[in-house]
Amino acid sequence: MKKLLDIGCAAFLLAAVVSCGYDDPEAPVPAKAAFLDVNVTFTHPKVKPQAGQTLVATLYYTDVQGVSVASLTPAMRIDTELTETQVSKGLRLSLEPVDRTVSAMYVLLWVDQNTDGRLDEGELAAYYDAAGVDKVEAGETAAQNCLSEYAVNMKLGRVYGEAEIVIPEGQVADYDMNLYTEVEIGPQFWLKEHLRTTHFADGTEIPSAAGEAFKTYGAAAYVNPYSTLEDVEKFGLLYNWYAATQKNPCPEGYRIPTEADMLVLEKYIAPEAADLGDELADVPEASVFRANAYNLGLKMMSSAYDFGGTDDYGLSLVPGGIYAASLSKDASAATKICVLWMADESPTNTSKGVRRMFQNGRPGAARGCDSKAKGQSLRCMRDNPDYVAIVLEQLAAPQLTVSGTVVSWNVDGHASGYEVSIDDIRVSDPEITTAQGVCSFDATSVKKAQNDDRKYRIGIVALGDGAAYKNSERSSTEVTVPGTGAEPVKEYVYDKDGNKYSVVSIGTQTWMCENLRTTKFADGTEIPSASGNAFKAYGSAAYVNPYSTAENVEKFGLLYNWYAATEKNPCPEGYRIPTEADMLVLEKFVAPEATDLGTALSDVPEKAVWCGADAGLATKIKSGAYGFGGSDDYGLSLVPGGIYATALSKDASAATKICVLWLADESPTNTAKGVRRMLQHDKSGSARGCDDKAKGQSLRCMKN
Repeated sequence: MKKLLDIGCAAFLLAAVVSCGYDDPEAPVPAKAAFLDVNVTFTHPKVKPQAGQTLVATLYYTDVQGVSVASLTPAMRIDTELTETQVSKGLRLSLEPVDRTVSAMYVLLWVDQNTDGRLDEGELAAYYDAAGVDKVEAGETAAQNCLSEYAVNMKLGRVYGEAEIVIPEGQVADYDMNLYTEVEIGPQFWLKEHLRTTHFADGTEIPSAAGEAFKTYGAAAYVNPYSTLEDVEKFGLLYNWYAATQKNPCPEGYRIPTEADMLVLEKYIAPEAADLGDELADVPEASVFRANAYNLGLKMMSSAYDFGGTDDYGLSLVPGGIYAASLSKDASAATKICVLWMADESPTNTSKGVRRMFQNGRPGAARGCDSKAKGQSLRCMRDNPDYVAIVLEQLAAPQLTVSGTVVSWNVDGHASGYEVSIDDIRVSDPEITTAQGVCSFDATSVKKAQNDDRKYRIGIVALGDGAAYKNSERSSTEVTVPGTGAEPVKEYVYDKDGNKYSVVSIGTQTWMCENLRTTKFADGTEIPSASGNAFKAYGSAAYVNPYSTAENVEKFGLLYNWYAATEKNPCPEGYRIPTEADMLVLEKFVAPEATDLGTALSDVPEKAVWCGADAGLATKIKSGAYGFGGSDDYGLSLVPGGIYATALSKDASAATKICVLWLADESPTNTAKGVRRMLQHDKSGSARGCDDKAKGQSLRCMKN
């Protein structure tokens, strides 16, 4: 005999057979189960049962549609005195024995709040999977026949005799009576929590699945990847694209946003961004982060759960993660994302839906598409009928004059401040002086004199107040910071092959200015050479020479697998391959204003994450030669040596040029990978991540 389980929802969430409020449709249903489990939660926004009140569970074998409860005789009734834990977290009841030979079976629950033993008006009540007891009695809807079920989930969110559920002001409820808070953002209203309903707005149930079963769904489905109701409240459920589009899952009056809706929101939050896109037809298939300089993503993201947002508008996006056959990149992962389905299909691929992606450490919002079968978050919105767009007047572009290294312009009384950029990289907290109605910015407050003269392009934007004025166009001018004229003191080091390298001091560190090209470790041991598939198959130190001339080896160095960087020391005497900690010291010296560089080896992501873009981190340490696009502010002169698996790619002669440096650390999450840094010709940031240890990449050495 099964016993009545007096447990909270938190306990039975971990049961293998059923999860609290969410069944696995793939689980086998016993043909002759002698019991029916009923999982109960209380979801009415205003009416809550009290500890000590009685929950009544009744079972009927006769059709209940069009029949009043008072005239029905139950085949079974179980009374349960509620505890505080059960009221707050839910409980599971077991009805047994049940007769599986009948044609129909219906379950009714109610809370006997006035303690008279009968169902009366004003008491919480529900038939299994029906819109309301009143509508079943009136014959408008039918309760679900649960004869074939061995476990059902019931939410007591409606009151018997209540004509209309009264939702607290400022909130809305979905079909399951989950509550959401509404926030006004310009021309739209948005719900500030992820959707967590298990029904469409018309009451149709959304199927539940998990694992491979979820991955193969070709129609609407959701997955509950969490072990507690608290996490569902925080992060919502995850849905495939079909659930966002097959019917409307949102509360009444709300909808899943289209691409056009999302662009309205983004252009309201970042009106100056020129890279947001204009229509569905220009949505890229692969994700592209936009409006990085305007912190579009950060302004919509929550600061909670280490997501790093500023949540300027109260949208409070949280990292619900993504689900293929399992949950990943959620709030507990190193790389956290929020991915929102849009109600549009990819304009170029019918197997994909349009989405937006937000990631910790990334200031922008990514526009793109993904497989319709993946589980991602849903947010609901509606238009704001009372919104009146404010037509902002654009401030006049500053008229710039140059005297030496100082750029000046007249004060605009309507400007709220000024944005300064150097070579298109925004300056954080620029030193702007104001005297007698004139603003001045000295380039040497950021760019110090080096040996040679250096030219910089200074950009000035007058910032609007967002109420009456919008930002001006950018005005630009060129400034030359004179060199010191001193001959630099050259210092050189030599590897075991006798190759000569110049070195440069950057902050507290000294680095070699060229990529390593030795064929021997510092102790004289030869590093094996290989190429093609033989190189790829090496499980110990090896290098490859992918070039046809000695001149190219001089320019770009040789390429080494990760084992060559770590098995022994390949650097000149007194030098070593940098660690992740060493690299962070360099990056934080070069880009001290960057907030997304990371702090320790343990937070290095497995896949590349671009960091320090707004601070121009990579631009400052890349060479300007070979089309690599750097300003080389510190003389490190990183060059595009490319990458080698079984052949050379992304080198200086390719359309996409990269420099990839091995670091002397293993991936914190995958022993088959090593930590690396990647710089690309058209990126101002530096990519932090890991790669296969067998790949050929460049090495740079730093002083011990």
